[in-house]
Amino acid sequence: MSYKSLKYKQKILKVVVITIAWQVVAIAYAYYMHAFLITMGEGGEFAVSLSLWRSIFYTFLSATFAGLVVGSAEVFFVKKLFRKKPFFVTVIGKSLLYFVLMLAIFYLVLAIYASGQQSVISGQLTIFQATSQVFLSSSIVFDLIFWALVMILTFIFLQFSEKFGPGGLSGYIFGKYHRPHKETRIFMFLDLRDSTAIAEKLGHVQYFSFLNDFFTDVADSVMLFKGEIYQYVGDEVVVSWKLDDGLKNANFVRCWFDIQQRIRKRKETYQDKYEIVPRYKAGFFHGEVTAGQIGAMKKEVVFTGDVLNTGSRIQEKCNFYGVDNLIHKGLLKFIDFPSYYTYRFVDTLRLKGKKSNIELYTLCQPNQD
Repeated sequence: MSYKSLKYKQKILKVVVITIAWQVVAIAYAYYMHAFLITMGEGGEFAVSLSLWRSIFYTFLSATFAGLVVGSAEVFFVKKLFRKKPFFVTVIGKSLLYFVLMLAIFYLVLAIYASGQQSVISGQLTIFQATSQVFLSSSIVFDLIFWALVMILTFIFLQFSEKFGPGGLSGYIFGKYHRPHKETRIFMFLDLRDSTAIAEKLGHVQYFSFLNDFFTDVADSVMLFKGEIYQYVGDEVVVSWKLDDGLKNANFVRCWFDIQQRIRKRKETYQDKYEIVPRYKAGFFHGEVTAGQIGAMKKEVVFTGDVLNTGSRIQEKCNFYGVDNLIHKGLLKFIDFPSYYTYRFVDTLRLKGKKSNIELYTLCQPNQD
């Protein structure tokens, strides 16, 4: 599957998840609102004639339209507009925009139902009059307040999901890392080359922008291939995969080549904006780590173990061997290597503090896209 196909599939999946979540909420809400409308006598003919199953159907229909429209707008268009905005501006701005969209959807669904009412069919009321009668009733105010809250919570959830990364938020919510436990993970230590010289040339503010653009491009590739951003350390980003996620379809290998392809495609953009194109190197290693939440004033999920020290040292050897990546032989043997990827032996060496030698290889440019 091509990069564009994978990216598109992920976006579609996010829209589907938002829509299904709103549909489930809509069904539960319909039970309550149906009883409320009948009890309070609000909505005139609309409320009295609306049976429970119809209430569920039209609420479900509204949630489906809203989920598809709002979800698609968020994933494909609006997200880019608020990417660099403060958190509260993002939540308020998106909520107001989508609230207007939801008003339009509510009115449309009410108009669809009103068109089948006896008062409209007999000509006593126009569709506009019948729809407006319900739309201006107090029951709709409750609907709008409720769905406004649902939207705000949805976008807060999406914002925190981006902050914690794929799977990170659910792990935090369900207490996965409250107690330390062992995991086997793959790590990629990705380091920007010539960072000191670049910082001196660009200045602090421009260099920060340069790093942010580079890390954003890296993060897009990481997300695409099921990885997680573990941490940013100065001009280095540490990426990790659960062992199965990283090995499946050689995801961690494909992530590395996707980063290269992405930077090549954006070469002119970097050149025009900074007069510099990022150059970088990476070290790959895997093994068992202890994962858990640590800290008092600021809690953070951390990994500890010799795997991180070894992976970082492997990356540091890239300059010595004149390659842009190094990978341990022990990790290569687990990969069901696609025919269009290649690798070559680099050297056998003993890292400082290690008792045994390790064999290092380098991943080469694929023979085909």
